[in-house]
Amino acid sequence: MNRAMAVLGTCALIATCAGTALAGPPTQSITFAQLEAGSTSSYLVNSGSGSGWASSSLGTNGAVYPAEFEFNSASGMPTTLQPTPFNQFINANLSYSATTPAISTGDAYALAGLGGAGEQQFSQIVLDITANGAQTIDGIDIPNGALLLSMTAGQKAPPNEVGGILTGISGAHSATFSGGTSPSGDTIVFNSDYLDFTSISPDVYDGAYALSYSGLEALPMTDPNPGFEISGPLFNQYIQSFEAETTGTFSATLNEAPEPGVISMLGGLAVTAGVLRLRRRR
Repeated sequence: MNRAMAVLGTCALIATCAGTALAGPPTQSITFAQLEAGSTSSYLVNSGSGSGWASSSLGTNGAVYPAEFEFNSASGMPTTLQPTPFNQFINANLSYSATTPAISTGDAYALAGLGGAGEQQFSQIVLDITANGAQTIDGIDIPNGALLLSMTAGQKAPPNEVGGILTGISGAHSATFSGGTSPSGDTIVFNSDYLDFTSISPDVYDGAYALSYSGLEALPMTDPNPGFEISGPLFNQYIQSFEAETTGTFSATLNEAPEPGVISMLGGLAVTAGVLRLRRRR
């Protein structure tokens, strides 16, 4: 009997240890990069025919704008692929685009909320940040055109194609465009010549981003409401076209305990708070 109880106790101990191992270490919040574009660099452009608005596009409007980009140094950063300058601004070029998902007839592109709040969903998001000219930072040579960071979001089929939400308050000269991986919805994928995202799967990390708009001005400039504004009839609303300056942050979330080999490859890749759960409006 004592022997049997000892065996059972040993099994229980093994199960407890296994459960602890599977749970993994506590997750850690981390923002691995940030961006600042000091000049007007983001545009929301609406298009349509008559009173019916057909689509909206958000981004750099097909252009490339100068920006400053920085890799943050913190415990839990992804492993590097080559010497990387941390905590130093790199002269960069920014380009990105996003489009409004197809919607059913009679649905609104934008939703008005309480207190003048408004939001609009976007898909097919592609962002690229590359080195603007050859430069040497802390003794590290950065070649012209080096890929500092790329990101895709909202690439899935409906109803999981929403990769970001534009939000703001009516009359304000600021807004936010942000998104994040959700377990049953969108997946955000990062790539870089400097940080190693290639050896891990988006199933292992959750990506997140937030682009903040300041100095926001409605377009055309003659618009009587110069800031963030929802326009259009009740069941065909949209956010008024605008231009704005852009800053941004990029982060990652460990969403499941990987195998030990993956932990080694991750080097402790960590989480960021506030990942959005995105879902398509019906």
